[in-house]
Amino acid sequence: MPFANRPPLASQITKTTAPAPAPAAPAAGTATALTPGASSAKKEAALFKKLQQIARHEITWAEAMDLTRSEAFGIAQNAYRLFEFGQTARGRKIVEGLVVLNPGVGAFHALLGAMAGRMGDEAAAEASYSAALAVEPDNLAARVNRAEMRLKAGNLGDALDDLLAATKIDPKGKTPLGKRALSLARVTAQALRELLKKAPSSSRPAPRR
Repeated sequence: MPFANRPPLASQITKTTAPAPAPAAPAAGTATALTPGASSAKKEAALFKKLQQIARHEITWAEAMDLTRSEAFGIAQNAYRLFEFGQTARGRKIVEGLVVLNPGVGAFHALLGAMAGRMGDEAAAEASYSAALAVEPDNLAARVNRAEMRLKAGNLGDALDDLLAATKIDPKGKTPLGKRALSLARVTAQALRELLKKAPSSSRPAPRR
């Protein structure tokens, strides 16, 4: 399944190639540089502060590493290319790392779900789609893909719930996923109606008064 909302590649981000200028010699009378021990202690203190912020959910691992959103999406695209060209385990591992680094980005959860599903790991795929929707309820790819998995498992009611939610995201079917959702919603609703007709009257829900 193609990765929706394809972002720019990380390689397209402008990077300088000129060598860094040599540091100027310290002027007479200025303070000397920190000793190696003091420098190490300063780094440890900064790292400990970031770890505390991560533990308090104030920042993500990606922010702690100064990884930009554009760079993260570029990595996701490259991982998807690896997956498409046969390096499935490697591509999936990279996206698993992105999910850890950026747990609040639904697109990474959804991409991981697509990879897991294509590898036959349906339980992991549905868990990833659910994680994507927990942080981004309007993630169309996760909605439609989870619905298709539920249809395959025979869970028509939950599948229809996902499809109806998907049709609200793209009600006119302007995207391929939106069109797929509308089509599946019609078929699923019809299937549920047929099942209700065939069900014994004693098992049908009582009409509301």
